[in-house]
Amino acid sequence: LGFSAGGFSILPLAGATPNFKLDSSFEPYLSELEGLDFRAMLEPRIKAVALLAPSLGKVFNKKCLERVKAPTLLITSEYDEVLHNTPEIYRASLPNVVTDQVLSNTGHFVFNAEVSSLMQKLSPESCLDTGLPRRTVHPEITASTVNFFKQYLTEGYQEEKDVWSLIFLSNPFFLEIVIFDLQNLWPPECLIFKMFSTRAKKKTKTKTFSALQTNG
Repeated sequence: LGFSAGGFSILPLAGATPNFKLDSSFEPYLSELEGLDFRAMLEPRIKAVALLAPSLGKVFNKKCLERVKAPTLLITSEYDEVLHNTPEIYRASLPNVVTDQVLSNTGHFVFNAEVSSLMQKLSPESCLDTGLPRRTVHPEITASTVNFFKQYLTEGYQEEKDVWSLIFLSNPFFLEIVIFDLQNLWPPECLIFKMFSTRAKKKTKTKTFSALQTNG
């Protein structure tokens, strides 16, 4: 699950291979970026991908995204003042978008939580709503996200005792919107951030922490 740049960030984990040569704004950094092996970032345990107003679409085409086989939820804003036509690139290139939802009369930051003093201090631009106020749209975002995960992640959980689905929440301001609805799907220990993985002889050790704990 990723919002904005976080939507881009999770795509290599789901199989995408960005090509920064497609976007001229990355030209000064190509020498550094060419050393990244995005294919090695694939996380095979990801069973579903939720993209909320994903950014950096210009670094992808159909070939770059062809390995993203997991069912994908794409939610975008009608009047996105940050991404402009970027959602159209994802819409045309992702191979398995099962739900494509456009939030009417909304802007890019509608996905963020209610404005707080901390948000105003750290990211004042994200406190401005284009169109409908975010609090009126959050129930729709929550319902779509939770229903998507219910459909594509809960089946088979009883057969696998360890965590087989990883949820990546890239924006701390988005976290509180859906977390209390998602906790009804899985036990708290399964709502995790994956911090890092290291492979031992026959065991993968993953340092995680509960998203419920971070919300507190």
